[in-house]
Amino acid sequence: MDIPPARAAIKDLSGSMQYTSFLGEPVVGAYVNMLEYDWILVGELDVREALAHVRSIYERTALILILSLLALLVITLVLARSWAQPIVRLTKASEEVAAGNYEAFVTPPRQLDELHLLTISFNRMTRALQTGREMLAHAQRKLIQQEKMAAIGGLVTSIVHEMRNPLSSIKMNLRLLQRNLTADGTATEHLSLASQEAGRLEAMLKELLDYGKPVEPTIVPIALNEFVLAVCTDLADIVQQGNHDLMIVNVEPSPVVLADHELLRRTLENLIRNAIDATDPGGKITLTTFSETKSCVGFVLNDSGHGIKESALERIFDPFFTTHDGGTGLGMSNVKKFVEVMNGDIEIDSTEGEGTEVTVTLMGEID
Repeated sequence: MDIPPARAAIKDLSGSMQYTSFLGEPVVGAYVNMLEYDWILVGELDVREALAHVRSIYERTALILILSLLALLVITLVLARSWAQPIVRLTKASEEVAAGNYEAFVTPPRQLDELHLLTISFNRMTRALQTGREMLAHAQRKLIQQEKMAAIGGLVTSIVHEMRNPLSSIKMNLRLLQRNLTADGTATEHLSLASQEAGRLEAMLKELLDYGKPVEPTIVPIALNEFVLAVCTDLADIVQQGNHDLMIVNVEPSPVVLADHELLRRTLENLIRNAIDATDPGGKITLTTFSETKSCVGFVLNDSGHGIKESALERIFDPFFTTHDGGTGLGMSNVKKFVEVMNGDIEIDSTEGEGTEVTVTLMGEID
């Protein structure tokens, strides 16, 4: 039988080869030429059977490679998405900021990487822009208010000066008439009433003049608790006339406020008088000093009065706005003016029928 391995064994003694068997099937054959016995040993194995293990390894390797590529693709997509989403959010937030929305906020990604730091920096920037815009808007409103007050103040000052001279003449002549008509009780009574009204008119003109002229405060350290007690003592008669209960609650130790002595006194007096006017006889008024920090001190005035309508509360500091008959409407405007020139702030919280709370915050001592 002519077998290819047998022919090859004559030349090479031993080896292996792939060929077609006499049955016409592909086989792998191994051969050995045993010269001492004059034999040629040949072994055959079907190619499919011989390569089955190799094919299995190949298929597994191919499957592992395909799965690895798929896993790599999925990981790449996930990572790309995890990077892309924060960038997309940052882009959208940047567009909102460009459109004027400085409240835009981007949640930082969980990974503590450069993108995380970039997002935090972006949020800090938007907060700074928002704060800057609010400060600018506040400064603009304040500037407009100052310009309005300056224009009105100039007009008011001119009018007051024109009115004070004839008013002084009227008061002087009323006093002369009172001296000459002491025997006539009715005439004296009318003259006394006229003098009182002239005095009230003079006080109103003084209030108008205070509003019109610029204020240059003299800032000095003031012991707030002692100052509050002194002002309340000066107003004790007015408080008792209305049968009001004025209670002072002082924080200890006594805070030191940096303010103008006269402006602070007039501010406190005006607020207490307003509280008395707004409170029925027997009503309660509480004045509390506070010290949030050594450099931030002030007082809170609460009353159990009628409260202020919401529509009126919005205009409470407007010049010439008043809810009282016969008032000039400049009391609270002057109070706000006095507080602001002392680098302070005033806030009013009121509910109609429940009372009013006024908070004045001023600068304290700075170490």
